Amino acid sequence: MRKTLFAILFTLMICSVLLCGCNVQEEEVTDQTDAAQSEEPTEAPTQKPDEATPYWKITGRYIKKYETRHFALSEDSARNLVLELSSDWTLNKTDNGYTISRDGEHIGSILMGSLVDKDWKIEKDYSRKSGNELEISKNIESSGTGSSVKYRYRYEYAFEEGGEAYVMSLVVKYEEIDLNAADRLYQNPKFVSQSNVVENSLSHIDGGNILILGNSFIGSSQVGNILNQIFAVNEKTTRADPISIGYANVGTYIGNVEIMTAIRNGEYDAVFICGFYSEGEADNLVVLEAACKESDTTLVIFPAHNEFEYPISLAIEKCPELPVLNWKSELDMLIESGVDKWDLCINDQHLHSTEYAGLIGAHMIYRSIYGEMPKIDGIYTYDFDVEKAKQIFGSYLETGRIDLNYEINYMN
Repeated sequence: MRKTLFAILFTLMICSVLLCGCNVQEEEVTDQTDAAQSEEPTEAPTQKPDEATPYWKITGRYIKKYETRHFALSEDSARNLVLELSSDWTLNKTDNGYTISRDGEHIGSILMGSLVDKDWKIEKDYSRKSGNELEISKNIESSGTGSSVKYRYRYEYAFEEGGEAYVMSLVVKYEEIDLNAADRLYQNPKFVSQSNVVENSLSHIDGGNILILGNSFIGSSQVGNILNQIFAVNEKTTRADPISIGYANVGTYIGNVEIMTAIRNGEYDAVFICGFYSEGEADNLVVLEAACKESDTTLVIFPAHNEFEYPISLAIEKCPELPVLNWKSELDMLIESGVDKWDLCINDQHLHSTEYAGLIGAHMIYRSIYGEMPKIDGIYTYDFDVEKAKQIFGSYLETGRIDLNYEINYMN
């Protein structure tokens, strides 16, 4: 009995404590509410405008698919600017370029001239060079204040044509593109033309000795062997010495004492260098350039097909005085024009260049020296046939010009 009575009393005590605890919590909430009410000012303050949302907190529209678009000043332009745009953008022609719309809504423009506007404030700006022919700027800008603020991207592509300076501008609403799309418009633009050869630009090495340095692409393409055969059938005395080292880059060759000594001693009239696979190759190219200057040897940037655009651009920017013979770009353009990729690439791990790709590199070197189209009849290698080459490349071997199969948007 006593145990039962004790249990009842103990239970009543616990319930009393719990009830007191609940009352305490309720009082604390009530006290907080009263305190907040007591701090309320008797007169409402002047209302402040809403703060603007920073641009970096805005998520741009994800771009699912891109389309390469080409822009040129006029039909007489020898080259065109390549931009990667969202595939669902529609371009509408104006007197000075194009407006950009998506689903019928105006979202931007691509126009000639700078589109700097006093109503737009620069929040962040970037600038870079793409090779020695294109300067690119990227600006994030704001207009308005408070909750009504608007943001946009403004890009400028500055270049020269016919001795005149031009700027092509692109503006688009900030929320219309994601960060990847914004970066593509900054990092990836480039110029393409019907040829990457400035004919007769290397005429001073006529009759000289050429050194071609690269990796296994030099060997697989037989570019040096084919070039020597082209010199022979065209009765030229210039000679090429190709060196192919697997996985070589520019750094490989500046670390080769024998080759660097030969260059400094003036054993070659020109060096064609491949091997731009990383940013550090730009600094290595500076070292090679200095060695060539010691013997007044012409150094030519000559990228192979599997090299990377950004390191190539950095190298050109670092050594702007060097001539560029862009073998890689010529092959890419030929493929874009309709040449079968597998006529130019071996179906292996690295897509090594075939001997037909080697013909293109040799063809380019010859034209840059002699300013004329070479004869190729009589050339022979194990995997190369002249008649097949004529079928693959058509009129290119006679004109040096690549037939374009894409639409060009003319600004004027």
